[in-house]
Amino acid sequence: MSIVRWTLGACCALICAAGVAQSASAQEGDPPPTETVTELVFDREVFVYPRYSRRNPFSPLVDMADSGPRFEELSLQGIVYSSNPQLSVVLLHGGEIAVREGVMMPQTFRLRRGEVVGNVRIIEIQPTRVIVDVDEFGVIEQRVFELQRGSGGNSQ
Repeated sequence: MSIVRWTLGACCALICAAGVAQSASAQEGDPPPTETVTELVFDREVFVYPRYSRRNPFSPLVDMADSGPRFEELSLQGIVYSSNPQLSVVLLHGGEIAVREGVMMPQTFRLRRGEVVGNVRIIEIQPTRVIVDVDEFGVIEQRVFELQRGSGGNSQ
């Protein structure tokens, strides 16, 4: 037991001597520790969404150019057919729009081959039917408007 006490006493003496030597050297002329200055830097995080990998989640799904009546809202009102496809015109009814307070006007579109309204592009105009491409968020499907002789021009 005395060896343990002697070892502990020697360790304590060494630790005390090291502390006294360190405080003596600090008093002899060591320069004081320098103060550290903290500088605040504000960085703005910028998000970039490349078009080739994925779409920007903050951009609207429907552009203003694509806005308009959808296929389900359109009905075929009439066809002005010509043997020259560039001269044929189709009349599509797209519901009613407010012109002024309380005044509603029917919205009629006069379209030729290749023109677009809403999500519908006119592909071919025939004497009794119109073939269109309907774009549903990137999925394009062909549909047909049939001219109904007795029922006033409903669509299918």
